[in-house]
Amino acid sequence: GRGQDSADIIARRVAAALTEMRHVGEFEYVIINNKLPEAIEDLQTVVRSVRLRYNSQLARHRALFSFIEQDT
Repeated sequence: GRGQDSADIIARRVAAALTEMRHVGEFEYVIINNKLPEAIEDLQTVVRSVRLRYNSQLARHRALFSFIEQDT
């Protein structure tokens, strides 16, 4: 388990995490995992927002959008 990792393994993990975090500006959403309940809530919010985007809703409700857009 992680509690038994050597200092070298831990150093490699920290370096890899730092490399990944340096790409933070490339992402649309960023969740800071300081407090697990808040991070879970943030993740749920992101999932909800993605589901509510036009293309996601169009895929789920194509017939409704076809009806709405008939006169345009």
